[in-house]
Amino acid sequence: MDLVRKQLNQKYQAILKTFKENSFNDFYDSVFNYCNFIEKQPDMNKIIEYDRNDIFEKKQQVSADFKKWEKRAIVEKIESYSSSFPYDKILQQIYIPMKEYRELLTPIKTKEHARGCALSKKEFHISFLEYLIDFILHSIFRNDTERYYAYFRLKYKIQMLGYKEIVDKIHPILINKFIELEVMPKKDIFIRTEPEFDYDTSILTINGKKIKITLKNDKPDGHYVLEYLFDHGIKNKAYYSDILEEKFLNEEKDNNSMYRACNDVNDKVFKQANFKDFLEVHSGKTGWTKVEKAYA
Repeated sequence: MDLVRKQLNQKYQAILKTFKENSFNDFYDSVFNYCNFIEKQPDMNKIIEYDRNDIFEKKQQVSADFKKWEKRAIVEKIESYSSSFPYDKILQQIYIPMKEYRELLTPIKTKEHARGCALSKKEFHISFLEYLIDFILHSIFRNDTERYYAYFRLKYKIQMLGYKEIVDKIHPILINKFIELEVMPKKDIFIRTEPEFDYDTSILTINGKKIKITLKNDKPDGHYVLEYLFDHGIKNKAYYSDILEEKFLNEEKDNNSMYRACNDVNDKVFKQANFKDFLEVHSGKTGWTKVEKAYA
């Protein structure tokens, strides 16, 4: 893990260097490389995912009784302690568009790929309003290239500053949480008894430790995911499509709902019992979950 932290720091230093050098293309490449490194590190992804679930849950708990401005202030405060919220911003605005744009340069192998590339290209295009502003300024300064290029240098520098401030915020949070992850207790591989789940009380028991899945009056989606797992065997893969059909018929739920529910269960297990990754969780159209081998 020391190596991972060292490599992430190197990526961060590259962002600072390209910003200082005012190198627009290199700056965006270095931000892309920073995100790409995080996306390929399972432990880093877990930190972000835990944060996403935590911030989602806290936002859901903000009462609708608050005035609009009060609710917004509370949500902003919640987001200020998050690494996932600013990280998702640079994912959406830099990493994903650049990733999809680079895919445009690769040979198109399938019709699905072709449709995806066409969509990516549209999303990657500059907004019409920004294009119009640039066009107007180009008309005004067409005989004054020095002022025209000064405008673009200022414009891109402001954009770079905004993204640098985001990375400056999330980098220490990620590093600190990664250090915490290093000293967290590992899974107890000496599980003495199989996990039990009481459907009535919504209490999951692992190695004698009790975890409350339902924290309020209404049972969360995670409760029903666990019901399905214990009904059909905790060692077996439970596909989200099957869980939806059996437990959420006629409800507006999808695979993403099940994915979030599984991560919510993992979050509660970790917070209440200090066991990591109780459920093995997989996203996508064929997403599925099951109880990790260490616990089953």
